[in-house]
Amino acid sequence: MLKIPLRRLRTEAASARIVSAHGEVRVDGAAAGTSLAAGQTLRTGADGSAAVELADGSRLLVPPGTEFQLTQSQRIAARQGEGLFAGSMRPLRGSLEVLAAKVLRAKPLEVQTPTAVIDVRGTEYRVRHDDTDNTSRNEVLEGRVRAEVASARERATEVGAGFGTAIDASASAPQVVPLLPALDRASLPERFERPLIRIALPADAGAVRVQVAATAASRRS
Repeated sequence: MLKIPLRRLRTEAASARIVSAHGEVRVDGAAAGTSLAAGQTLRTGADGSAAVELADGSRLLVPPGTEFQLTQSQRIAARQGEGLFAGSMRPLRGSLEVLAAKVLRAKPLEVQTPTAVIDVRGTEYRVRHDDTDNTSRNEVLEGRVRAEVASARERATEVGAGFGTAIDASASAPQVVPLLPALDRASLPERFERPLIRIALPADAGAVRVQVAATAASRRS
């Protein structure tokens, strides 16, 4: 068996595709087009949201008030026309919801914040970085992720569906905690005639995030 480091293999750029953009969405300070290349930064304003599809079919849902850089997006080829995808993102503020395609990659899809590293092979999860207190949070909705403290990556923790972590600059290892249960939607009407919605929250919920979408495939925050 011959093992060759990935850095020694031939690579080719594989830009991401901006499949939808609503409100203020900018790439490197200019109005967003239809693609996002490695090294570019996408920012959404207070009224903006976007959906970005990576070259391996994974999707990023970008809510308002978010800024992130696509730090890597490339294919590592073994033969002409073939190859495995390698991708990573760096949220600078706000949050990303990642719907990772269940495909074979050159390395796990990675989201790296200033305080945490979250990598995964195929799942659905959220990563949020708060630049006011330099804390990174992740919530796993499906599958499993590997959470690491950026300054101590050898202390990785597996995080399963229904659990999350909060990692700040002083953390020595990720602490896994259960997420709040999903909201009970049974009492909600199918159609709202007025923009007033009342939702019963768990007694111990300090704050929750609600997503409203026309369809499950095109969620907008």
